[in-house]
Amino acid sequence: YEVLSSDDNSEPVFQINAQNCVHCKTCDIKDPSQNINWVVPQGGEGPLYGGMWVLMQIIEKAFAKVNISLNLTGQKEKNLHYIVSLVSFCDFYDTIVIEESKEFKYIINNDIKFKEPDLILKTIETVSKEIERNFPPFKITLNKEIPIGAGLGGGSADAAAVIRALDKFFNLNLSYDQKVLIGKQIGSDVPSCILS
Repeated sequence: YEVLSSDDNSEPVFQINAQNCVHCKTCDIKDPSQNINWVVPQGGEGPLYGGMWVLMQIIEKAFAKVNISLNLTGQKEKNLHYIVSLVSFCDFYDTIVIEESKEFKYIINNDIKFKEPDLILKTIETVSKEIERNFPPFKITLNKEIPIGAGLGGGSADAAAVIRALDKFFNLNLSYDQKVLIGKQIGSDVPSCILS
């Protein structure tokens, strides 16, 4: 679209140049008369042009954390313990990237191999169960910067970031309580990382 000025100093004219349209819908927002009835082309799936791929991408930071204090407050079964912990989040992080793909892809940078079960895959499965439906294909990339096994909560932070990223990418509109509930099913540290 463009706004054209006339030679006689009358009101500017809002002009749609349909031949250049890439269906961004900006014209519908900018049209001063609000007379545009914008309809998604091709049956609701969005525009498809040869040689053109419009990429949607969500990037979530997974901040490392440090336990400032850690106190045991009781013993649970299976030799586990109740704890009260004060944590602080650091200024370095892993990143989780979710983007469109025609098939499911899971990539970890630096060729890092995790022990089973992989928390990223476990998180995707847990969120899917919580919303009671399977996700369409997507690509997820873990850019790992937090050292593994360093006690900096990298796995928990990554799981929390995946929950937030899936929520945004698929417009799940999960409440904070739902995210915490999902996090509890993955690991005890994950709920605190939801807010990081």
